[in-house]
Amino acid sequence: MHIHFIIHEHFEAPGAYESWAKTRGHSTGYSRVYDGDSLPEKVDDIDFLIVMGG
Repeated sequence: MHIHFIIHEHFEAPGAYESWAKTRGHSTGYSRVYDGDSLPEKVDDIDFLIVMGG
C-alpha cells in the first residue's frame, strides 16, 4: 500500500502515522506544501491520503 502525506506547516510531522506505515512495509510519499512541493497530479498510485493541518 502507498500512503501519501500532504503537510501544510513546517512544524507538522507524520510521526506515529509514518512509523505505523513503515513497520507494516507500506511505502510513503510527501507533499510539503510549506516548502513549495506540488500536490500529486494523479492519485492512481495512492492508496491512502493523509492531509495534515491546513
